[in-house]
Amino acid sequence: MIKKISLIAITLTLVMSCVSPKVYKDLEGKYATLKKVNRQLSAENETLLNAKSKAEKELAQLQKDYDKTVAMRDKLQSDYNALKSSYDNLTASYDALEKNSSEAIAKNIQKNRELLAQLEAKEQALATENTRLKKLEKDLKTRSEQVAELENLIATKDAAMTALKNAISKAFAPKWRL
Repeated sequence: MIKKISLIAITLTLVMSCVSPKVYKDLEGKYATLKKVNRQLSAENETLLNAKSKAEKELAQLQKDYDKTVAMRDKLQSDYNALKSSYDNLTASYDALEKNSSEAIAKNIQKNRELLAQLEAKEQALATENTRLKKLEKDLKTRSEQVAELENLIATKDAAMTALKNAISKAFAPKWRL
């Protein structure tokens, strides 16, 4: 039975494989064309697969770059928010200090005016005192000169007195003592 089935299969194959030469050539031409198209499509497929692989690599790299950029943006955003908060705090502090310093400056200006008025009064008193001291110094110098003159006069009179005393002593002294 296997022989019969094998024989029938071979016969059917032979009967079916018989084609006319024209159909065979047409089929062979179509086969060659299809084979050529297949090679072109395979080459194109390979090129596209390479391009796809390259594009996937680029996409992966771009995704990494994108992730890094997003992380950097998030960090910069948080830094910006922190700096903005710090800036706002500093601005508020500056405004408060400016207000306080304006008040302090106004008080200091008033105090400085008062001190300047006191200083001017003291300068006038000092100038008056300096004038009085110069006058006293001049008077003192004049009196010192007068005292010096009187001392010279007294010294001259003392010398004359001593000379007179000596002369009187010599005149009344016994003469035997020589």
